[in-house]
Amino acid sequence: MAQSDDVRQSDVKNAVDLRIDPTDSDSSKSIPSTKVIALIAELPLAAPEEPRSWWQRRPRQDGEAVATRRSVFDDPDMARRYQPRSDWENLHRFDPSERWTSNEERKVVRKIDKRIMIFACVMFMALELDRSNLSQAVSDNFLLDLKMDTNDYNLGNTVFKLSFLCAELPSQLVSKYLGPDRWIPMQLCLWSLVSAGQFWLDGRASFLACRALLAIFQGGFIPDTILYLSYFYTASELTVRLAFFWTAYNVADIISGFLGAGFLQLRGWHGYEGWRWLFLFEGLLTLAVGISAWFLMPAGPTQTSGILRGKNGWFTEREERIMVNRVIRDDPSKGDMHNRQPITPKLLWASLKDYDLWPIYAIGLTFLIPAAPPAQYFTLTLRGLGFNVLVTNLLTIPPTILSIGGLLLISYLAEKWNERSLLGLAVQIWKLPFIIYLYVVDMSTVNRWVSFAVLTLLLGSPTAHSIQVSWNSRNSNTVRLRTVSAAVYNMSVQSAGIIASNVYRKEDAPRYREGNKNLLAIIALNITLYLLTRTYYIWRNKSRDRIWDAMDDEQKKHYLDTTKDQGNKRLDFRLKVPVMPPQRRSWVGCARYLNKKNFIYVSPSPSRPGPSKAASPPPEQNIDDPEWIAASSSEDPESSQLVVSQRQMPMPPLTPSVEFFGHLSPLHRSGLQYFTERTVKVLAPHPQIFNELCELILPMAVFNEPLLQGIVALAATHRLATCKTSEEQSSQALIVASFQALSSRSLCQKLSECDEDQQLIPLLAASRALFVCEVFASEPSPDRWSVHFRGARGLISRIHDKGLSQNPTDELRFLLRWFDMTESLVCHARGDLAPQHSTIPSPTTLASDTDDEPVYIDMYLARTKDLLGVFKEIARLCQVNNNGTASETSSQAGQVGAEVWWLLNYLQSIIDRDQANPPPVMSIRGRVLSVAEVHEYRLSNQIWQLTGLLLIHRRLRHERRSSPLVQNLVDQILKCAERLTLRDGLTPVTLLTPPLFFAGCDALGDDRPRIKTSLQGVSTALGLLNTQRALEILEQYWKADPGVNDDLADRSWPRISQFLPY
Repeated sequence: MAQSDDVRQSDVKNAVDLRIDPTDSDSSKSIPSTKVIALIAELPLAAPEEPRSWWQRRPRQDGEAVATRRSVFDDPDMARRYQPRSDWENLHRFDPSERWTSNEERKVVRKIDKRIMIFACVMFMALELDRSNLSQAVSDNFLLDLKMDTNDYNLGNTVFKLSFLCAELPSQLVSKYLGPDRWIPMQLCLWSLVSAGQFWLDGRASFLACRALLAIFQGGFIPDTILYLSYFYTASELTVRLAFFWTAYNVADIISGFLGAGFLQLRGWHGYEGWRWLFLFEGLLTLAVGISAWFLMPAGPTQTSGILRGKNGWFTEREERIMVNRVIRDDPSKGDMHNRQPITPKLLWASLKDYDLWPIYAIGLTFLIPAAPPAQYFTLTLRGLGFNVLVTNLLTIPPTILSIGGLLLISYLAEKWNERSLLGLAVQIWKLPFIIYLYVVDMSTVNRWVSFAVLTLLLGSPTAHSIQVSWNSRNSNTVRLRTVSAAVYNMSVQSAGIIASNVYRKEDAPRYREGNKNLLAIIALNITLYLLTRTYYIWRNKSRDRIWDAMDDEQKKHYLDTTKDQGNKRLDFRLKVPVMPPQRRSWVGCARYLNKKNFIYVSPSPSRPGPSKAASPPPEQNIDDPEWIAASSSEDPESSQLVVSQRQMPMPPLTPSVEFFGHLSPLHRSGLQYFTERTVKVLAPHPQIFNELCELILPMAVFNEPLLQGIVALAATHRLATCKTSEEQSSQALIVASFQALSSRSLCQKLSECDEDQQLIPLLAASRALFVCEVFASEPSPDRWSVHFRGARGLISRIHDKGLSQNPTDELRFLLRWFDMTESLVCHARGDLAPQHSTIPSPTTLASDTDDEPVYIDMYLARTKDLLGVFKEIARLCQVNNNGTASETSSQAGQVGAEVWWLLNYLQSIIDRDQANPPPVMSIRGRVLSVAEVHEYRLSNQIWQLTGLLLIHRRLRHERRSSPLVQNLVDQILKCAERLTLRDGLTPVTLLTPPLFFAGCDALGDDRPRIKTSLQGVSTALGLLNTQRALEILEQYWKADPGVNDDLADRSWPRISQFLPY
C-alpha cells in the first residue's frame, strides 16, 4: 500500500461509474426489461472507437476498462421499444445492464473465431472444392472424354448457376425454419454424394443432371452461413470475418489447383481418367466435413452443448452473457425472431418488395461479371497458350493469392474508412485497363507470360463481395429481411454468373472481341450503379433527417409508440452510407488498476457535444421532486420509469425514529424506516451493531445523497426477498436497481467534488452500502461487487494516509471493522484480489493470549479477530499456488509448503488455546449477555476455526475430498451449526452462510441434505437472497458431481469459489 499522496488523491478526487445489475440471473426472478431499462444510463460505457481490423495497430488499451458500447438500451425512452421477443432463444442471457472489460470481450471473440468461424471457413472450402473442380477437369480433356464442346460446357455452367439461383431463397427459408445448425450439415452431405457421383459421368445428359443437383443442394449455403455467423458477431466484426470467409474460398481454389495437379496425373489408373478420381476424392472429403458439421455446429450462442461440444457447451455463463448482449446492443433487430422461426408468405413478400435494398441487389447482378468470363476460360486459355496440364493447374494459384490479399485489404479499408460504394467503384476501375488489353491485343501474338501476367492481374483484382454482403445485412435491420435479403443478394450474384457464362460464345472464339466489348460496357454500368447507390442512400437519409428533426420530443415518442413502419423503413433508422458523420463520443468513467496494485476511481472525461439530440444522455431525474412523486402514482403509463409508482410499493406509517426526516421524499423515508426496523437487524449479528448502524450510519445518510440512496437500495433488497408474487418482486427489484444507479451516480459526483478529509467517511459508507447491495441483490459474480470493494479499499488507503484512522470516530471504527471482516472473505472469491495486509504474526510465534493482545470474540465478527488473518493468509497462499508456473524452483515450492504447514500449526494453536480457555465475548456499551448467547458466539467461533482447517487441507494441502479428515471436518461444522438457534436478527446466524457454503463444496452423502436444511433455515430466518443463491449454486454443483470423483470436485472449485457467500 505504499503509494504517493497524489496517487491517493486520485483515488478520491476522481469519479466512478459503478456497475449495477438490476436483474437476478434466474429468469424467473428477473425484472421485466421494459421497467429496468430506465436505469441503464447510469452504468459505465466504453467510448465509441473507430472500427478496426484484426491486424490494425491500435493504441495501448487498458484491458480492465469497460468495453460495453452505447446502444438504444441506454436510452430509457428507446430501450423498451427494442426489447427482444419473449421466445428469443437468448433471452435468458439478455441483460441491458451487463458490462464487460476489453480483456473479456477479446477472449470471447477469439473463442468464437476458433469454435465457429474456422469451421465455417472449412465448410465453405468444401463447397468451393466441389463447385470449382470442373475447371480443373476441363484441363484434362474432360470435354473430349464425354464427347462435348464449349457450348455444352457453357450450358453446364448456366444450368448450375440457374439451379443454384433457384435454390437460394427456398434453402434460406428452410434454414430459417429448421435452423442453420441442422440444414447446413444436411446440405453438405447431400451435395457431397452428388459430387462423388460424378465419378460415373458418361455423357452430356448425366453431366447436366449432376450440375443441376449439385447446385440445388449447394444453393443457399452462403446466405445460410452468413445469417448463422450474424448470431455471434457484431456488424463491424462480420465484415472482416466475411473477408476471411471468402479468403477460405480462394484458399480452396489454391488447394483445388494442387489437388488437380495431382489427381489428374492418375489418368489411366484402373482404367479411369484423372478427373474422375478428382471428383470422387473431393466428394468424399466434403462428406466427412458434412458429418462433422452435425456435431460441431451449435444452434446459437447459448445453445452450444452437444455430443462433441460437451455437456456444458463451449462457453461459460459469463461468456454467453457477453456474446448475447454485445450482439444485441450492436443490432437490436437481431432479437426480432428466434432461430427456428419460419418466415411466412406475408413476411416474405414484405421483404422482397423492400426497395431500399434493390440498389445493392442491382450491384450484385453485375459487379462480378467483368472478371468472370476470363476466369471461367482461364485454364482453357492457358492450355491454348501452350502450357501443359500440370503447369496450367499450378498457374491458377498466383491469381488466387493476389485476390486474397486484395479481399483482406478492401475489407480492412471499408471498416477503417466506413466506405463501401467508392471502394467497389475502385475495383471496377482496377479491371478496366486489363479488359481493354484483352479487347485490343491478340494474345496469341505476344509472349505467353505477358498474357499470363495480364490475366493474373485481372483475376487477382479485389472483390467487394464481403463488404457488400455486410452492407446488405446492416441495411436490413430485421431478422426476416436479413434472411431474405441475403438470399436475394446471392441470387443476384448467381444471376451474374449466368450472364457471365454466356458472354464468351463459340462463334466469337478465339479472341472473344464481342464479349470483351460487352465487358467494357458492364464496367461502365457498374461505375454508374455505385455512384447512383451512394447518391440514393444519402438522399434517403437526408429526407428522413428533415422529417425527424422537424419533430419535437413528444412527437418522436408518439411516432415510436404508434408507427407501423418496420425495419429499415423507420424514421429513426439510417441506411448505412459511406462517410457517415462521426458519432458523439461519450467518455464514461470506468474502474481500472493503477500500477497493477491499487484500484482507483477514474474520472469520466468531458463529453464532446454531439450532432444529434437523440445521442444526448437522458436528463437527470430528481427523485425528490414532488411532481415526480405525483407522476409516479398517476395512471399515465409513460410516466417516469426510474422508480416504481407508490401504488406498487405500499408505504406503512412512519415510525418516530424516522418521522423527523420530513424533508425527504416518501420513498426515501419509507426506505429508511424499513432499514431501521428490518434490514439492519439482518445485516448486524447483534443489537449493539444494530444500534451503531442506526445511530451512526443513518444520520450520515440524511446529509449524504449517495449513502441515503444506497440505504434505500439495501432496504428494498431485503424487502425483495420477502416478496411473494412476481409482480411484487418486479416492483421491488426495480427500486433496488434504480437506487443503486442513483447512488452510483451520486457517489461519482461526490468523489469528484471531495475536498475535505471528513467527507471520505460517508463516501466509504456509501461504497459499503453498494457492495452489500450488489452481493445480496445481484447475480453471484465477482464482477458485480468487486468494483465497490476495490473502491472501498482505495478510500480506506486514503483515510490511512490522511491519518484519520489513528483516532477514528465511531463511524470510521465500525466501517474499518466491516472492511477487515469482508476482506477475509472477498479474497477467497476473487482470484485477482490479494489481501493487502495480514494480521498473521511471524512464523516463530504461535497464538497466545498476552496482556498486549487480549483474546476475545468480537460480537460483530462472531469470532476472534486473529481468525481474520488466518483466512487472509489462506487466500494469499491459494493465489500463490494458482499463479505458480512449471518453472518454479523446488526451493520456492518448498517455501510455500513450509508456510502452509506453519499456518496449519498456527490455526491449531488457536483452537487449542480457545479449548483450554474459552474466550470471553466482548460486550459493547455495557450490555450483559446471557449464558445462551455467549455459548452461541463460542459455537460460531468454533465453526469458523473448523472452516479454516477445511480450507487449508482442501485448497492448500490438496487432501482428497473423500478422505476421513475432510469429511470429519464437514461433519463437525454441521454439528456446531445445527446447535445454533435459527431466529431472526440478533444472533451469529447472520454469519453462518460462508462456513456452510464452504462445507457444502466438500460434503458427500448424507451431509449434503444436512447442508441444504441448514441453509434453508438460515434463508428463512434472515430473508436474504444471497443465502438462497448459495444453496442454488451448491445444488447445481452437487447435480453435476455425484460425489464420487475427487478430480471433478477440484476442477469445479474455481467456478463455485467465484461466489461470495457473504
